[in-house]
Amino acid sequence: MTFAIAWQETRNNAADSTVRSVKRALGRFQIMDATARTRCPAFDVETPDGNLACFLKMVREDAASCGDYGCAARIHNGRGYAARAFADTVLMNVGRLHLYWESVR
Repeated sequence: MTFAIAWQETRNNAADSTVRSVKRALGRFQIMDATARTRCPAFDVETPDGNLACFLKMVREDAASCGDYGCAARIHNGRGYAARAFADTVLMNVGRLHLYWESVR
């Protein structure tokens, strides 16, 4: 799931930890500055390791509060139709990755 969200957020920009969205979200997991300050004050989201650590912390908390990782994926991308579509695409990519890894075993 982590890879599927990273892919959905930034596609092939994995090497560029400074990638910013038009809304100023930062890094591989496109974390907003205000979100990082509130939910991950101990992590430097401008570094690849800090961006990943913050994302993992948030997704664990979100999955625990709403009951599953599909819901956590939706929360990661906000609210409304676009967030639901984002989560649906992430879950579809998780399924594709699973099928791929099963086929190459």
